Amino acid sequence: MDASRIARTRAGPGMLAMRAIEAGAAALIVAFGTLLLPGYMASERLWMFTG
Repeated sequence: MDASRIARTRAGPGMLAMRAIEAGAAALIVAFGTLLLPGYMASERLWMFTG
């Protein structure tokens, strides 16, 4: 596959589904990172509410 062939593809249901999968995967990565950050901060005692 070359870039010009990919650029010429028309939008359709398959492309829409692919964009939705990509957006969902990106959202999951952001959510996972957001959940990991407070755990790291608590374990390193960087959290303002821990003793």
